[in-house]
Amino acid sequence: MQQIVLCEDQPVYRDYLVDVLHEISLREEIAARPTILYSGSCTTEVADWIEAEHHGLHPVPVAADAPLVFLLDIHLPEGSDAGLVLAETVRDRFPQAYIVFVTEQLNSVFRAFRAQPFDFLPKPVTSERLAATLSSISHHHAQRNGLPLPAPADRPRPSLSDPAPAVPPPPSSSSSRSRRRLPIPVDAAFPDPSRERWQAGGPDDILQIRSAGLIYRVRRDAIRYIERTDDRTFVHEDGRTVSCGASIEQLEKELWTPDGVFVRCHRRTLVNLRYISEIDAERRSLQLTSGQRFEIGRRYLAPLQARIRK
Repeated sequence: MQQIVLCEDQPVYRDYLVDVLHEISLREEIAARPTILYSGSCTTEVADWIEAEHHGLHPVPVAADAPLVFLLDIHLPEGSDAGLVLAETVRDRFPQAYIVFVTEQLNSVFRAFRAQPFDFLPKPVTSERLAATLSSISHHHAQRNGLPLPAPADRPRPSLSDPAPAVPPPPSSSSSRSRRRLPIPVDAAFPDPSRERWQAGGPDDILQIRSAGLIYRVRRDAIRYIERTDDRTFVHEDGRTVSCGASIEQLEKELWTPDGVFVRCHRRTLVNLRYISEIDAERRSLQLTSGQRFEIGRRYLAPLQARIRK
């Protein structure tokens, strides 16, 4: 087991990291599987957790024989270098802890070494990259403590092409009022005349996204949805999330096609119609084939319904 404490102020990215850690715990071939002890959004929350743990106030204390890993952002609500200050607190209270910075603040890498981090992962981090770091931590912990080196897990690692697990339906309402739903057989409801061009690898099949000084090439047909927070935009595709500073309006313009595959359902959300499995017009919500549910803004409901019925 690896004990994880997470500090990330962006709710969307924090949820993404939680999902990635859960995915690694299920499929990655490492013996010490990650378990999240605490997830906070600012230095104050995590510092309070650290003090409570240091004084033995948690009902289940940190296990002494398992690696304690802190995944920390650097730019947090308390300041642009707040994560560095938090890391020094971690190092003071837990000298043997593993600190991994997950951040876009690449210019802070040298200052970060005061806290003796184990690794420095630029956002957006992939599950493969994070799993490799956690695997390295497992081996380092074993060598440092004279333990047997962790062996690969026996269970097979599923492919990303394997079908996603079924998502349980939401609990039914106790109200007797009927709810209008639009079940959508995705491929039949949204034939995509440009899909052949995408599969052929034409110039229009790739969206290039700049993030933290890097350029990410994202297949348009793999994008499920795009979300905007206060200052970042998150592009969610199959098996990866990429964050960038572009506005959702800019990406909507970049993704425009005559057949209108990408449609706004909210001022902060852009969805790929091919991934919608259900629309609840009465509650103004939609569900994707991957299970995520989104609110539909009043002004977007009618255009969305019209697009579905074409």
